[in-house]
Amino acid sequence: MLIYRGWFHRLSRFPGPFWARLSNLYITFRAFEKLRLFEEVQQLHRKYGDIVRIGPSELSIINPRALQALHSNSSPCTKGPWYSIEHPIKALQMTRDKEEHAYRRKAWDLAFSSKALREYEARVAGYSTQLVEQIEATQGTPIDTSLWFNFYSFDFMGDLAFGRSFAMLKNGTAHPFMELVHSNMLMAGSLSHLSSIFPILKRIPILNQKNLEFQEWLKQQVDWRQKNKPDLPDVFSWILSDYNALNKPTAQDTINLRGDAQLIAVAGSDTTAASLTCLFFELAINPETCLSLQRELDQHYVEHDKPDHSSLSKLRYLQACINETMRLYPAIPSGLQRVTPPEGLDIGNTHLPGDTIVTIPTYTFNRGKGVR
Repeated sequence: MLIYRGWFHRLSRFPGPFWARLSNLYITFRAFEKLRLFEEVQQLHRKYGDIVRIGPSELSIINPRALQALHSNSSPCTKGPWYSIEHPIKALQMTRDKEEHAYRRKAWDLAFSSKALREYEARVAGYSTQLVEQIEATQGTPIDTSLWFNFYSFDFMGDLAFGRSFAMLKNGTAHPFMELVHSNMLMAGSLSHLSSIFPILKRIPILNQKNLEFQEWLKQQVDWRQKNKPDLPDVFSWILSDYNALNKPTAQDTINLRGDAQLIAVAGSDTTAASLTCLFFELAINPETCLSLQRELDQHYVEHDKPDHSSLSKLRYLQACINETMRLYPAIPSGLQRVTPPEGLDIGNTHLPGDTIVTIPTYTFNRGKGVR
């Protein structure tokens, strides 16, 4: 097997570290070594070029043409094996079957329509006010803004997912849910190239205890939310409505409902907190940029007494700062796995063999051709 992978495999013509050809343990070790795999992959692209073999059946690619080929709606590619790590739970994001994903996404499209987003705005604004008040109360004292941004984002996404917040902004302390999410995401990210190990880990009680506790807590939150309808619709209202419309929900439907609740609470919270942290970091080390942004906002609030998305989205400098932050510090820096169709896939003049795991490393890709 090792001889085949090293010299006769269908990916043998692609450059990359020798040990990566033989086993996914190579890239997994690099992931655990510094917990900054996105930077490790960037170094590999600097050394080997646009396409790097990072595993026996896996490529990392930064050719701009790959974006459309891998991630467009018309792409023949499917989601990679990493998306099955939570089996039997299948949140929308983790659904690999395209037809099932399209069917389940209908409820999500309603939940994130322009009208629905406007209805959530007042609730989110309330948490924004709490965040500002807490930061203002610490003037003159150094604080961990990353921690407070996590409190903020988890609080409002918890409200939109479960109908109640985690009260972290109010109490100033981390909720166990946030800590469990961060530990689970660290493990899921570090083992993303060794996804076959997850079923084994789940069978070892001492290694799976935290996950079992998390799933039980999640079940309790969803059960509570099903019995307590909020005064105003939240994101979960639409998902729950779709679930209630089923004639006879199966056990899998119920499990997926919990997965979707987890997705709402996690996907919007951790990514928001990370983006805010990086934005304020850049503003702190670039005082002229910070001053220019402050001028634009000060002028804006001469005519607007309250923050609202409609008017703030028209502030060009603010939007530029946000967009540049998300370019430099993408919320998912290592990218998303895709698998090429059996017949393979052409990226420009390069043919990728079929059934190959391919990832566009977002952090490296966003920093331009030539990997500066």
